[in-house]
This record gives sequence, structure tokens and C-alpha cells, in this order.
Amino acid sequence: MTTTTTAADYVWFRDSYPELGQAYCFTLVHGLPPAEVLRRLGGREEAPRTGVEEVVEAAFDHLERVSHFVNINGVGSFLWAEDGTNRLTFEPGFPDSRWGTSPDELLEPMRHLGFQFWEETSDTAENLAAEAAFAPAEHLTGVRVTPELLQETTFTCGSAKIE
Repeated sequence: MTTTTTAADYVWFRDSYPELGQAYCFTLVHGLPPAEVLRRLGGREEAPRTGVEEVVEAAFDHLERVSHFVNINGVGSFLWAEDGTNRLTFEPGFPDSRWGTSPDELLEPMRHLGFQFWEETSDTAENLAAEAAFAPAEHLTGVRVTPELLQETTFTCGSAKIE
């Protein structure tokens, strides 16, 4: 895991996907094939879909996962969980308020990845909170989200009953 990726590396996301940038959720799963994720959720595999607009996202337990989203109102969340335990959760726009079993484990990398902490806030700095959430996700999982990944990947899709 490296800390060389920053929020600036993901500005393309807002520019390339303005509608998706208003409300999204990315969950990156490390070390588990899609068929196993579906099995664990009691789901069934469906026809594969190409491109991010066609992907349905679900929640996962008993594996390491990183999930971040932002909704139409600009409210966002970042979650790092491992084996069903919440290690770190925070709102990207308010990184000073973190919780979980390891809320400070990524504090130093977060300072270098593009998050604006209260003592570092500037009226002239561009707010890149949503873009900054991609950087620790890559840091933790090794998965770099690129325009090509979103446009060209054929995603395994499935459905599972939410109870």
C-alpha cells in the first residue's frame, strides 16, 4: 500500500461522470471473487454488465472491504471494515470526526492524500472531499479506479434479498 495517490488524481471522476459524481457508492473488495461475494450474500449471478452505470452494489461481511459514497445532497461516507468489524468510518468532508476500532490508523496518510482537516481548512482551497475518498480506498485495496476501469470493465452482477 502506498500513499502517493491524492485527491487531485481523481478530479477526472467529477469531470467525466458529473451525474454519477452527485451520488455514488464504490465498494472495493480485496481477495474475494465475485461469485463468492454473491454466494455469501445468498444471491444469484445475473447477466454481466459493462460500465459503472450498470452495476448494482451490495454489502459484505467477513472480508476486507472499503466503501465510499456520496449522495445527491453532498453527504458522504467512507467505511473500512475487516471481518465484519468497522475499522474506520468518517464523512470525507469532515475527516476530523472518525470512528471505528482503528479511527487514527490512517490519520497520517489521510493528511497527505488530500483531506482538509479543521486546522488546515482554507477558504481558497478547492474542496476535494469526494475525490479524496478514492485515495485511501486505493491505499487500502490496491485498486485504482480509472476512467477506463469504469467504462470498459465487465462487472459480475447479482441480486440478493435484503432483510
